[in-house]
Amino acid sequence: MAFQVGPFQDGTSFAYQQVTGDGGGQVQGGIPGHAGKKRRRYYVEIDGQRFEVANATEAYALLARARAVAERAAELAADKVVEKRTDRPRVSRVALIPPKVTASPELELDLAPIREQLANVYENAAAVAELRLLMLKALADEDEEDAIFLLM
Repeated sequence: MAFQVGPFQDGTSFAYQQVTGDGGGQVQGGIPGHAGKKRRRYYVEIDGQRFEVANATEAYALLARARAVAERAAELAADKVVEKRTDRPRVSRVALIPPKVTASPELELDLAPIREQLANVYENAAAVAELRLLMLKALADEDEEDAIFLLM
């Protein structure tokens, strides 16, 4: 059974019709020998963006690349926090939120170590940002003390 495009019996317009018969023994498409087999669709989702993968090995490779990208993204996010607070350096806790990672349940991936690595990357970037803010505050305080000393 296959579908083909053709006119209705009254000839008024085109539509999909069902064609029955043996089809002459020809395969209508796809890969010969794979009739009826569906390809499973696996995915890895990172911060709401889905990436299709063929198997667990490909998923782990994608997650390794995501970790490398996350390192750079965390640095950029920390830089933005420091830039926002440069005018008036205030020292407060810097919190950077790591990306959420999920995967197809059928892949049976152990995502806990990957999530922990991503959390560590973002925590380290936040700590560096806090240190930079502390240094900026210390420099601002020194400049203020020097200015007061000169005025006296």
